[in-house]
Amino acid sequence: MIDLTESEATEIDDFVTSHAMVSPVITAQNLCSINSCPDQQMYRARIQFLFQLDSYVQNEQGEVDEVAREVLIDLVHDAILFASDTQITYSKSIVFLTLYIAMLQQVIFQPYYQPEKLLKKFEHALLIHSVERPPSSSGIFDISDIKILQEFFITKFFRNAKMIQYCFTKRPILSFRTLSPTMIELPPMPALSEMEMDQSTLSSSAPESAKETASDEQKQPTSQRDSGRSSKSRDRSTTSPRGQESQEQQQQKPPEQQIPQIEQEEVKDRGPQVPTDILKETLSKMHEKFVAEFDEKERVLIGKIKEIEIHMGERQNAPAKKTTRKK
Repeated sequence: MIDLTESEATEIDDFVTSHAMVSPVITAQNLCSINSCPDQQMYRARIQFLFQLDSYVQNEQGEVDEVAREVLIDLVHDAILFASDTQITYSKSIVFLTLYIAMLQQVIFQPYYQPEKLLKKFEHALLIHSVERPPSSSGIFDISDIKILQEFFITKFFRNAKMIQYCFTKRPILSFRTLSPTMIELPPMPALSEMEMDQSTLSSSAPESAKETASDEQKQPTSQRDSGRSSKSRDRSTTSPRGQESQEQQQQKPPEQQIPQIEQEEVKDRGPQVPTDILKETLSKMHEKFVAEFDEKERVLIGKIKEIEIHMGERQNAPAKKTTRKK
């Protein structure tokens, strides 16, 4: 395709609007600007903007699927590259790209895979632009153009129509979560074992016995009266069995009082109880995130596989070069 002046571009646009049976999706000046773009990034940005491709890959919330947009840009790029390689005129290229975008719309927005109906629509659209019979049809394409366009649509478009529909159509995703009508309390932690309790009581009673012996040594009698009183009290304590029982109870009380304190400290270390609803919500979110990442990777992988298949098909279809032997 050659560069155009403003007058030539307006003439081409007037011819397309008057003869084409469909409204053109791009003007001649915009198509010329896409072909003359030297930068690849700017080239893809112009395709995205001038063909308004974001409208085909938006969801209900207005969010754009970037992976689907890149795939759509590649599809339109292949169509533009085909038009430039075949060296057809700007008017034919505009009508061809318009039919290509119309077929993409049919594939993307129809809920079921119906290749026969899609092929009939394409053949009808191609025929009404190939026979000069106004106002029902116009002779924009020749017989040679029809053969080239039909081969392109069959090999590049209809062969991949099912994959295109799978990538772009909206699929229903069922997500659910379970809720219990009543709050389920977590079971209490088991009590300490006997060995742990014995070790804790021994470790706690050892410093207390050392303190008691030290206090007994400090509290010695300072006079004979004190010593006599102390001896009498000792005699009473040895003779009365109740005194022995009271002493045994006092010695046994500290470990019994320490056991619940140790259990309370361990209960405090457990932390707050987490309700099961929060755990189930986090698990469901993690599952949804995993499914979304898996779908994205699957789409990219399918696209790469199809690109490899296309390149392999082009290599197989390419004619083998004849080697001439030098005498």
